[in-house]
This record gives sequence, C-alpha cells and structure tokens, in this order.
Amino acid sequence: MRKNLLVFFGILLSASILLMAQPQRPGRFYNPETVVTVSGEVQNVETRTFGPSGFGLIVLLLKTDKETISVNVGPEQYVSSQNFKFEKGDKIEVKGSKVEIRGENVILAAEIRKGDKVLKLRDENGMPLWGGPRR
Repeated sequence: MRKNLLVFFGILLSASILLMAQPQRPGRFYNPETVVTVSGEVQNVETRTFGPSGFGLIVLLLKTDKETISVNVGPEQYVSSQNFKFEKGDKIEVKGSKVEIRGENVILAAEIRKGDKVLKLRDENGMPLWGGPRR
C-alpha cells in the first residue's frame, strides 16, 4: 500500500513538473495579429465574478460607429489600483485584440484612453500587466 502511494505521488510530481515546463501563451486568447483601435461610448459597466476566489473582471459594453461590442478590461482590483474608473456615457478609445469567445466578438483591451488618461493593461504580446513579474 505504501509503495503504491509513493508511486502515485512520484507520478503526480513528474506530471506537475512537465506542465510547468510547457511554454505559456502570453494572454490566453489575445492575438497580436487581430489588434484594433476603436472609439465609442460606454453603454454599460459590469463586473463579472469568476472562480472560488471571486476574481472580478470589468467588462464594458462599447457602442462604436459600426457596432456595439464587449470589451474585457481586466481585474477590478488592478483597474482601481491604477486610479481608473468607468461609467456609462464615458467616451473612450480602446486598443486591443478582437477575438471570438464563446461565439461572441470581444475586444481584449491592451490600452484604454479616457480624456487625457491612459490605462495600460497588456504588453505588445498580450501579457497582462497585472500578473506580477515575468520570466
């Protein structure tokens, strides 16, 4: 029994090491080849909660000249730490990757301009700036 337990944990440890060694994609869905810049008016501001930790993602509904599209901004905590706030009616310019997630067109924001303020959210490869130091 003890030998089986040791073998199990050995396999588990090996699998964990292999997974950590895998190259990581810079922003999970972010695609630098689909970067767009759009301007419009914020129609709605929503915080969507994810996972057991209650991670809050700010999502804007942005009306542009051509369409109304969801903009995934970033974690509520990061945005507020940058002294940034969004409200219905705000006129903003968004630069980010336009992708399809679950059948819906979404912009994963890399940078948002509001008046003379700029909120930086991702680097040029789509790596989130709120994630701490990178290797």
